[in-house]
Amino acid sequence: MIKDAQPDYLDTLSASQAIAQLHRASQDVLAGVADRKLEVSLVSRDLVSIGDLSIVELNVLIELQFEHPKDVLHSVVLLSDAQELSELFALGKPDGGEILAADALLRLGDIISSFVDTLAGDLPWFQPAPRAWLANLDPIAPDAAGQLHCDMPPSLAAETALFSLRLEVVADSGEVCHMQAIIGETGEQALLGLGSDGAAAPVPNVQPLQPAQPAYSAPTPAAPSLPKQDQRQAPTQKAGTSQPPAAIQAVQFQQLGPDQPAGRGSNIDLIRDVQLRVSVELGHASLSVREVLALGNGSVVELDRLAGEPVDVLVNDQLIARGEVVIVDESFGVRITEIVRGKQ
Repeated sequence: MIKDAQPDYLDTLSASQAIAQLHRASQDVLAGVADRKLEVSLVSRDLVSIGDLSIVELNVLIELQFEHPKDVLHSVVLLSDAQELSELFALGKPDGGEILAADALLRLGDIISSFVDTLAGDLPWFQPAPRAWLANLDPIAPDAAGQLHCDMPPSLAAETALFSLRLEVVADSGEVCHMQAIIGETGEQALLGLGSDGAAAPVPNVQPLQPAQPAYSAPTPAAPSLPKQDQRQAPTQKAGTSQPPAAIQAVQFQQLGPDQPAGRGSNIDLIRDVQLRVSVELGHASLSVREVLALGNGSVVELDRLAGEPVDVLVNDQLIARGEVVIVDESFGVRITEIVRGKQ
């Protein structure tokens, strides 16, 4: 079957509405996390193959993953330029010839994670339990010939058709950031909440929170009906007697399940100054009680990690990154080389 860079499912009214909503939400959310006005525009759309993407032009790879419908995993790869990203998000210039400094990489990871979390919450077809996350953030170093090589994730390699979307992000202060989005056919349909025929997928009926009813109100010519849950408990009122005020009931909230997100109204600024314990693990070893008792000065314990391998960086015993050991002013330090997202 011959594929087109503009497949049939994008020609429907549902697709046009979903694209407009995704574009508007993406632009608004990106402007919110960047704290400035931004305009996102589509420059071109092309049909590509995995082989076409082995050599790239941009030196930062961002992989986003999302589940829609539940338990169906999709990936989107964004390629961008480190210098343009640094200017757009005020990350600072890298030192020592690095593509992105370690602190800039961590800050960029936080920005992208906030963008993905907020965007998923703004798309109605992802409700009520959106699942989207930053899967990989990797600067791409040139090889000896000066070329940039990258590998697409397996979920993209398995797609029947891949599309390359050239995007341009322009800030109100003049900075321009070029991006290339790589997405598969089924992934695009899921991202837009469409079926394979281009029709909109059913959106779960999420009822808005209703304002609380007053416990008691003055009699009116037409007595208001009680909510259904109160009709079973309403006592029979005899003629000529007055209605006593209803008892005030405590509001009951449904507990969040493992697949339900917390509210998006929380402010990350409230916890930015919370102290976290950061530790670095060189490796592990298993010793018997006999071997532990035999340890003494000069004993050597062999770890399960080879010399030169990345060490694990943990925050409150949770693995968040990997890096290499460096010396900073006669003290040990760790240069972050990989951000770890999700359970390992």
